[in-house]
Amino acid sequence: MGILMPHISECKIENYKKLDTFILKDIGRINLITGDNNIGKTTLLESLLVNDNLLYSINFIHKMLCERGIHAHLPVTSKKSDLLIPDYFKKYILNNSAAPLIINYKLQDGSRDDITIFSKKLSELSEIESRQIRKFDYDKLKDVPYYFVQYINNTLKEVQPYYLDDLERKHNDFLLYWPFIWPNTEYSPDLHEFYLKVQLDNKFSNLNIDKRDLLIEYLQLFDNRIEKVELIKFEENSILGVLTRGNKNFFPITRMGSGFIRYFRIVLELLYIDSKDGLETRFFIDEIDNGIHFTKMKGLWKSIFELVLRTNIQLFVTTHSLECLESYAIVANEFEDLKSHIRQIELEEIIQDGKSRLISSTYSLDLIQSGLDSGINLRGGDLWRN
Repeated sequence: MGILMPHISECKIENYKKLDTFILKDIGRINLITGDNNIGKTTLLESLLVNDNLLYSINFIHKMLCERGIHAHLPVTSKKSDLLIPDYFKKYILNNSAAPLIINYKLQDGSRDDITIFSKKLSELSEIESRQIRKFDYDKLKDVPYYFVQYINNTLKEVQPYYLDDLERKHNDFLLYWPFIWPNTEYSPDLHEFYLKVQLDNKFSNLNIDKRDLLIEYLQLFDNRIEKVELIKFEENSILGVLTRGNKNFFPITRMGSGFIRYFRIVLELLYIDSKDGLETRFFIDEIDNGIHFTKMKGLWKSIFELVLRTNIQLFVTTHSLECLESYAIVANEFEDLKSHIRQIELEEIIQDGKSRLISSTYSLDLIQSGLDSGINLRGGDLWRN
């Protein structure tokens, strides 16, 4: 279901979009990221998807571009002349097109993952890199002019052609899922897959607790009338349905509104991603409170904290909302086993040597609470809130 993405305690990101040289320290198990509009919160989440599996990393980046409306796909053609495609990695991802993307991770166990990804033409590959080209079965890729070259801890790891992920995704289900929830994600059939998997694989990898019961328990924190969720037929289509107290029939979940659907998606995907082999992984939610009333946030945070305790997930979440931050701190204080792992990461833009630069400040739960009690704005922008 997921991919191994070890938990990190520090990272340095170079040349990923506006993250020219960005350092993040004291990363926790659960991290709430705040900052002004267009400061780089989503960009930070995207960059942390990059890992030592090149195919997955490029797949994540490629899908992220598509979510932003930048559809860089291999042309449907047999003409070599039509393959004069742009280097989308240099055009849309790299801040400096002449330099590689570099992400240095310090892992929670103290080891390091230093990842460097180049975009090169075939003629630019070294002899060693040329011998390392990933084998593939797609004739369409033979004339693709660009290659990704990945080094891990200064050692050549892999070389693969552009668009390999695009073609592999059509044949391998493991590339279809990515652990990232966008702000405006609506109801879609992928929820059916998540739901059915939770029904089938209904026990946690390390606990004898039924995920199906937990799903209903967590949904009742949003609406205590909910009794069951099932996949139903509605006007000849399959759709997830809800049964509420006092009703005899299920009705489509879409009638519950966009806020409930987002709440449902977050809880369901966190249940889904728990892997049987217990691999560590990272999970990302952009603008977690989008569409969700502030009175529901305590229930959502309670669900999230319990699921993080029961799985091997490291969570990164963004928000603009004061109510979201306040509920985060309130609920975190109820979880003794997680208190020391709770962080808030505030992003700020500064001017240094005439250039803007993004910096971060990391706060423990005690500092978050002190800031809230003192009326200090911890969400970027002005220092004090009115």
